[in-house]
Amino acid sequence: MTQITAESQRKFLFPIIALLIGFPLLRHYGGILATGTPFTALDSAFLIPIVPILIFPVIAILGQWYAGEEWWRERFKEGGMIALGALAITLSLTVWLAIQFFTKGGTCSDEVILAKEACEAGGAEWIPALFAGFGNWFSFDVIRMQDGGSWALESDAFGIGMWIDNVSLTLLFVAAFLCFLICWFSLGYMNTDPINKDRNHRFYAEFVLFSAGMLGMVLADSFLWLFIFWEIMGLCSYLLIGFYYERPSAAYAAKKAFLTTRVGDVFLLIGLLILYDIYGSLDFAVIFDDPSTGVGGAIVSAGALKSAMLMLFIGAVGKSAQFPLHVWLPDAMEGPTPVSALIHAATMVNAGLYLVARMVPFFDIGHGGVEGMGDIGILIAWIGGITAFMAALIA
Repeated sequence: MTQITAESQRKFLFPIIALLIGFPLLRHYGGILATGTPFTALDSAFLIPIVPILIFPVIAILGQWYAGEEWWRERFKEGGMIALGALAITLSLTVWLAIQFFTKGGTCSDEVILAKEACEAGGAEWIPALFAGFGNWFSFDVIRMQDGGSWALESDAFGIGMWIDNVSLTLLFVAAFLCFLICWFSLGYMNTDPINKDRNHRFYAEFVLFSAGMLGMVLADSFLWLFIFWEIMGLCSYLLIGFYYERPSAAYAAKKAFLTTRVGDVFLLIGLLILYDIYGSLDFAVIFDDPSTGVGGAIVSAGALKSAMLMLFIGAVGKSAQFPLHVWLPDAMEGPTPVSALIHAATMVNAGLYLVARMVPFFDIGHGGVEGMGDIGILIAWIGGITAFMAALIA
């Protein structure tokens, strides 16, 4: 296979820089041409997870069609260049969004895909008419029981939105930046090893889908969509760790990681069901508006909320490989080195940290939190401390 030298990698830098700089400018001036006003970063923020999701089947299908073709290997690095371009677009949009957010300040729940109902968080903007039809594909109807035992159909009660604040934007930048760098590194690593010949397209397809799961989880405006993208990451981690599935050790490591993290995910799902029972919604805008008030203005019971927080924390423990659900992480090294970087250092273990950060409003008594939640906070601190001490001893 062709060796990818430092000089050839530097050549990749020029089109990537063009994408990083040019895409926001194209969106800006494209908005002026289309609507007379420039598109803002919020108008384009939904593309951050959408671009890698759309690129996933492209790489997978083209890789199957053109496997073995010399031009596919040399020019496109078996899909690696396509994946890198997609992640460059997501990184440029992330940087653009961060600049606009931190220069203007504030928190925005911007329902850029479904915006038929008024957004409950202050400062939200409606999507441009250009994208209005796109979101209708994702609308659903929900049947709810009304007073008196009758059932009523609520149209468009279930939608996709985006929640952007300091926490989500910080981790969004970390994930987008590191996914881009790891993908760039993988061009030189994966495409120079003969064992990967004509199957790298599978790696890059799974890589971009994993990235989409992480980016979508960070931007989700509800615990429901956070869980959906959370599971996408879990599936992709199984596929990436077991990339060399012909090796028994790699196949075992993939199954071990999948089953161990599923233990945490089952508890996470139970916690979400408890939260829905308490608040009647999983939307951040509804729950975080006043975490101490549940359905119908009822005062939230600390006992019920403790149960939900415990379930959510167990889910975070599984994903971030904390004690005692840490056993899958060492075996994850059976995957290619870029996968180890992606899981260990970049994104997946940080997903658990993000979930814990999303639990903070329930504990913040000064801003509507629920009293009597200190026990869960102490448990989180103990588990984190034990994990850190144990990892230091192993190292």
